[in-house]
Amino acid sequence: MPFLLYVDALVNFLLALIGCQIQNGGCHPVAICKNIPGSFSCVCPLGMKGNGFQCQDVNECEQNSTLPHNCSTQAACLNTIGSYLCRCNDGFQGDGFVCDDVDECKVPTTCSSNMTCRNIPGSYSCSCTLERVYNHGTCVSEGTCLNASSSCNVHCAKGYKGSGTECQDVDECHQSEDQACPDFSNCLNTNGSYICSCWAGFQSNGTSCQDIDECKTGNFTCPDNSTCINLCLNTFGSATCECWEGYKGNSTYCVDINECLDNSTCPKHSRCVNSIGSYRCLCDVGFYYTSNLCRDIDECSQKELGDICTNGTCMNAPGSYYCDCDRGFWSNGTKCVDVDECSGSYNVSVCQPNSTCVNIPGSYWCPCDKGFVLNGTECQDVDECHESNGFPCPEHSLCNNTVGSYFCLCSPGYDSSNSSCQDIDECKYNTTCRSDQVCTNLPGAYNCSCPLGYHEEKKACVDNNECEKSPCHSSARCWNTPGSFSCHCPIGFTGNGSWCTDVDECALMHPCPSPAQCYNTPGSFLCVCMPGFIGFGPLCVDVNECLQAPGQCHSAATCINSVGSFKCSCNLGWNTTKDNGRGSGGCVDLNECLSLTACPKQEICTNLPGKKLLPGFIYIHLMSYL
Repeated sequence: MPFLLYVDALVNFLLALIGCQIQNGGCHPVAICKNIPGSFSCVCPLGMKGNGFQCQDVNECEQNSTLPHNCSTQAACLNTIGSYLCRCNDGFQGDGFVCDDVDECKVPTTCSSNMTCRNIPGSYSCSCTLERVYNHGTCVSEGTCLNASSSCNVHCAKGYKGSGTECQDVDECHQSEDQACPDFSNCLNTNGSYICSCWAGFQSNGTSCQDIDECKTGNFTCPDNSTCINLCLNTFGSATCECWEGYKGNSTYCVDINECLDNSTCPKHSRCVNSIGSYRCLCDVGFYYTSNLCRDIDECSQKELGDICTNGTCMNAPGSYYCDCDRGFWSNGTKCVDVDECSGSYNVSVCQPNSTCVNIPGSYWCPCDKGFVLNGTECQDVDECHESNGFPCPEHSLCNNTVGSYFCLCSPGYDSSNSSCQDIDECKYNTTCRSDQVCTNLPGAYNCSCPLGYHEEKKACVDNNECEKSPCHSSARCWNTPGSFSCHCPIGFTGNGSWCTDVDECALMHPCPSPAQCYNTPGSFLCVCMPGFIGFGPLCVDVNECLQAPGQCHSAATCINSVGSFKCSCNLGWNTTKDNGRGSGGCVDLNECLSLTACPKQEICTNLPGKKLLPGFIYIHLMSYL
């Protein structure tokens, strides 16, 4: 929409919006100013008549009024500015629209004692009971006033009138001289007096009845969607409720006005949308609002819309536009849609065999299907099995060309798995091998053979005697078993049979007891008695060398036997040589005379074999050797 058209519409909207807010739009002070599309209007309220700029009161109380009142027949109609009031007559009570008779006799003090009260429409009467007469406002015994000289007072009390022996109540409410009660009140006559009560909507200040502003006190409730207006400025005793703009009704209800029911509410090329209390005029799609009219939008000239007819030319139309599309496109009204030449609506294929139709904006193209290649104007089959770029099938398979494709078959002995050919382990399934044979799987095949330790002989597997070839250690023994053999080292050797090592019992077990000495032999051991002992094996006995070989010691030595040996001890006066007393040189004589203390002074020491000789004692010493 052009910018100036937006401005024009905005100005009209603002005039309609603020027109009623400036001095009530120029309407009469009591008139209602209403906003309408692009302007406003003045309407006199209910109870007034005029063109809105001038409003006059309607007198509903007149007999032939255009708005007749609805007061009770027992009430008086009082006209007010813009409305009216209904006041019940004296002796009646109510809101004026309904007036009920007041039964004054229900009040115990209405009549004096000894009186009978009788209610009549709009009033009542009091009369003395039987055999009593009225005196001074009360009923006294009839005999009291029979004689002229009686004490009866012929002057009635205030509020009563009469002469002689009877006084009657004065009805102050209907005296013609002065008004007993103030304006806007009801007068209720009582026995000897009267009561003034303000009308509904008024309250007493002690001397007069003043209008109550019900709208401020909250004692007057208006329906929803209405505004309470206090009428104390132009009427008395009540308030009225006036519906808001966009609503209609009376003082008891307000309902929304559907302005859209009037076909002239909105301009041409628009639709009316009613809302609560108002309405809107919405221009149809393709139109804009200006000067209370909906005008066509030339979409083709709106730069802000951009190129709205891509692949075509924009053509304006009332309320819309259409697209004159280029070749290869068709118009759906407001857009150019690509023609799908590849769709099924075409009876004849536009592409050659073995190709696929691919639609593109405004056209189409026909690429060859997979497995075919374009050769001029035809799509020919590709032999994938003989392509120069390599064998298409996995290892251990055969390639088979088909029209437009190919397939791969695994070679015998192989099976397809995860896009590859895996060797079949025939040995896991039933084979032609004998029960005494072993199945061996091979790439793409299998083999049946005798198990290890057997050889084929006349279609049977016969055990091999491996011991014939002496496979064991020279010290081991070979035992043939079905299909195999075992080697065992003999006692005294250790090993697995393929090798055997002698066990050194002397180092491991120390089998010979003392005093024997252990000697290891191949596969066994030997116990030999140590020198000084005789015996064999574990039993060795000590040899007494002093008895078996006398003379082994020096003649001046003594032979002493010990376990496993003996020793020679040189006698006193002899020293042991390096031969330890053995043999002829085992002992040498000790020369005692070499010692200075050997003999006393003045004596000559003479050495003897084994002894020393002193003078005077030669005989004694010599005797010791005899």
